[in-house]
Amino acid sequence: MKKNLKAAAILGAGMIIGAALGVLYAPHKGAKARRRIAKWTQENKDLLMAKLRQPDLKHH
Repeated sequence: MKKNLKAAAILGAGMIIGAALGVLYAPHKGAKARRRIAKWTQENKDLLMAKLRQPDLKHH
């Protein structure tokens, strides 16, 4: 479980950093960029939550 939490924290930090860099270097205006980031974040949050719900098969 600790390993999953650590991986989730690293992934979350990477997503935040990536989103921040994306905003800084985005080719789109603010409102459009925010909508795209929000959509991407929601899609990836769902994937991350699904991964975290999977049992850790190595510890059986």
